[in-house]
Amino acid sequence: MANIEGRNSWVSGAWNASDIASAQTHLAPFIDELRGQASSTAPGRTASLIELQVAQLLGLEREESDLGEKMKSWYSSPEFSEGEKAILEITEQFVLDVHSVTDEQFEKLRKYFSTPDILAMLFHVALCDGFGKLEKVA
Repeated sequence: MANIEGRNSWVSGAWNASDIASAQTHLAPFIDELRGQASSTAPGRTASLIELQVAQLLGLEREESDLGEKMKSWYSSPEFSEGEKAILEITEQFVLDVHSVTDEQFEKLRKYFSTPDILAMLFHVALCDGFGKLEKVA
């Protein structure tokens, strides 16, 4: 599992199969595989950016990194491509109010990513959001 710039994340083990096994033994065999697949199918560094964005939006405790610091102003930073900014915009909207994700935001994504890439990224957003919220209440 990837460890984002030396930090623990839900993908790299903040929630692992043994945590799930203690509560729901039938889910344990699938959790690590699901997280690994979701992360590995997102194009480029988008999986890492999604994880950082969700952690920041949910106020999750994470060790600061150079990329994490740049994420605080992603919307105006030349560090991020227009495609990366498009997925970060949808990630932010999804976490804050999923019902307010717009068709225009999806159109931006379609300029830069294929349908399979978009589905992989959105699946990763949903998992990060869900596991992040579990982390908040646990």
